[in-house]
Amino acid sequence: MGKLMDFLLANSIGEDTKEVVVSDRLKDHPFTIKAIAPEKYDAYLKRAQKDKALRERRAELEFIFECCVEPNFRDAETIKAAGCKTPQELIDKVLLIGEQKKLYLAISKISGFDELEAQVREVKN
Repeated sequence: MGKLMDFLLANSIGEDTKEVVVSDRLKDHPFTIKAIAPEKYDAYLKRAQKDKALRERRAELEFIFECCVEPNFRDAETIKAAGCKTPQELIDKVLLIGEQKKLYLAISKISGFDELEAQVREVKN
């Protein structure tokens, strides 16, 4: 085994979390996020193929409710108490669109997509 594989095996991906602040409005209330798991991402890609028109928006919402540890947008009691039927409705009810976008971008970054997006932009230029 090489040094890189030794490192990867000793430092495998897990449930690491990170706190992020998405707006001045919520500066005293950071969100706790985690990276999206590969199997969740694969499942999302399969669902997104059926709904191309809403793919980007749906990706953002799914990343948020899958990867936001605190607050837990998937909690059934919270969804019901807010008068919502789905995690997506709850997110739309409590977060501004810009806050949702920043939260999605933070989740993308912790999941390793920031480097990929930069490489894609570099190739396009």
